[in-house]
Amino acid sequence: MLMFHFFKQAKKTNPTLEEQIHALLGLGITFTDDTGTLINNLLVHFDRESYEEDPFYLLLTITGADLLDENENEIRMSYDVWCFDAECIEDENIYTMLLRHFVNLAKGEFPLENIESNLDFDEQEAEISFDLDGRHYNWILEMNDDWVNIDLFKKLGKLALKRNRDKQYIYFNDGQNLTFMYCDKIVLKKLNELTDKKFVSLA
Repeated sequence: MLMFHFFKQAKKTNPTLEEQIHALLGLGITFTDDTGTLINNLLVHFDRESYEEDPFYLLLTITGADLLDENENEIRMSYDVWCFDAECIEDENIYTMLLRHFVNLAKGEFPLENIESNLDFDEQEAEISFDLDGRHYNWILEMNDDWVNIDLFKKLGKLALKRNRDKQYIYFNDGQNLTFMYCDKIVLKKLNELTDKKFVSLA
């Protein structure tokens, strides 16, 4: 009986869903809806217990993904976080779309222009090109079937850090999904305190 009581107390140490949302807001992470609507949309995908058993990280991955609400409408719960399935390289324009999402995280601070991509599925090569600060970049990447090449984002992360030493792209790879953010070192430190050091710099 005492052991059961202790177990219940230990389980309560994890922050509630509301507390997690409040903590992320305190780090400057914004959401597209008020807390009540946000929670309703979150509970369409996982129950409250799941968010509280895996605090912060599950919340971040869901709010940063392109999903459907309870009425089957496409929604994005936060534009400060971006999460997607790494096994997604299936069509010619996928890298162009991915880079646009990546750029949007920085809200104008990493202004890639004229983004284009060309995939050769037979040769397993991807060609990525863009302009930045008056310079044209053209990169050739190896492909691994339908898995995204994380080295592309690491190279972009280094470019971004050269332009702005105060902020950086960070990410977490859980083996299937990639979760990205753009923030300063203080937010990264506090975020890792909340998520058990899940996030690292791309640069």
